[in-house]
Amino acid sequence: MFLYLAVEYVGCYLDNPGIKNLDVFVGAGLTRLTPYWCTKKCWNLGEAYSGVSGGDICHCGNTQPRDQWKMDERACSRPCTGGDGSLTCGGHNYLVQQVYRISQRVPGLYNVQVERPHEPFFSISENQRALFIICSGPTEAI
Repeated sequence: MFLYLAVEYVGCYLDNPGIKNLDVFVGAGLTRLTPYWCTKKCWNLGEAYSGVSGGDICHCGNTQPRDQWKMDERACSRPCTGGDGSLTCGGHNYLVQQVYRISQRVPGLYNVQVERPHEPFFSISENQRALFIICSGPTEAI
């Protein structure tokens, strides 16, 4: 059975080293990082939030970052190491994170076909950050 994950973009945040926004480290130096890839990893770990930074770093956690650490969106302009170069993964500094919230898990249908399961199945947004839906199926390698 396929599972659709509705994911909401929360914002661009400074990750205070003393108080980590997202405390589960997934990896750094990731060569195929996209927000979708990181979010799927975080969902598999049972976490409610994912965060990408420095273009190649993924973190997860269960607590939304504090509003006091929110930054201007222009600070999150580092291209991701994965994808086609159009996606951003945080700031040029590893302490600037783009944070996403997995808002729901919806069981899907068996007969849904996903041509490129590593990319979003569907996205709605002016800037392609506000909402995307990931289709995670039984044949997909995450």
